[in-house]
Amino acid sequence: LVAAYWLGLPMLLGLTLGAIVSGTSSGEVIPMVGKLRLQPVSRVTLLLEATFTDVLCIVFTLGFLEAMRFHEIRPGLMLGHMLSSFLMAGVTGVAGAIVWSATLSKVRGLQNSIFTTPAFVFVLFGITELLGFSGAIAALGFGIALGNIESVRGVIQKFVKGVHPVRLNDVERSFFAEIVFVMKTFFFVYIGLSIQLGQWGLVFAGLALTLAAFLLRIPVVRITMQKTTPQLDAALMAVLIPKGLAAAALASLPVQQGIAGGEVVRSVAYAMILFTIVISAALSFLVEQRGVVPPYRLFFAGYAPMENPVKPSGS
Repeated sequence: LVAAYWLGLPMLLGLTLGAIVSGTSSGEVIPMVGKLRLQPVSRVTLLLEATFTDVLCIVFTLGFLEAMRFHEIRPGLMLGHMLSSFLMAGVTGVAGAIVWSATLSKVRGLQNSIFTTPAFVFVLFGITELLGFSGAIAALGFGIALGNIESVRGVIQKFVKGVHPVRLNDVERSFFAEIVFVMKTFFFVYIGLSIQLGQWGLVFAGLALTLAAFLLRIPVVRITMQKTTPQLDAALMAVLIPKGLAAAALASLPVQQGIAGGEVVRSVAYAMILFTIVISAALSFLVEQRGVVPPYRLFFAGYAPMENPVKPSGS
């Protein structure tokens, strides 16, 4: 809402910008958390937050874009369009995962079969978009279903006789991890190319919104985390809000759909992605090295002392 008022954006487009940058990036948080001295509960909390907010960012951003496409701002109708589109896309993705897992054992017999799963995802994405639904949600549903296919294997075999669904093996999972790594590498190049230094107003707007996000993060951590959480953990949780690949992909959608003001949303979102990653990395290092202990002792007074952290009893 602040972005809509400040940048002169329509209300729905301002909400879209908020949805794009509202989460934390699992691609950035997971490696950072792995190197920080955090209690297990705090670590799991950050990982779950990053995982679920990636999904929520996608869902709400695509929902607001759907609302703009249908020129509807009535919440009930907007929710109906959004749910129907996402439901059909999710069903398509899950169905595709079941079909693919049932044929995967045979596909592995082909030469150079490592590329077949990504190729199938592209086909599934295209078909879903052609049907007028969300390809991104279909791909997400495909990944969730394929990653948990062994948990529901018995249910599938109960309804479809003779089917033997299998999950991705370690080599195939590693291949997807390498693809993500390559995408992250070019992602930073693309972010740099997309930030127009001539548009200093949008860059400063991104910086201002980034600083506001860091300030608002402090009361969020205070409200959600128990007082048994060590001050060090609470301080690290307050500074770990990097945006990443999901936000970058979502920020380009308004431009691709020809929405007026889409360039503004993309520029501000890209600036926020850059600033949040840099500031989160710098502050997490300083906090762990006790370089900014006094301010965070003030913010998190009443939490367990940093010198003698105790294991939280819950998140």
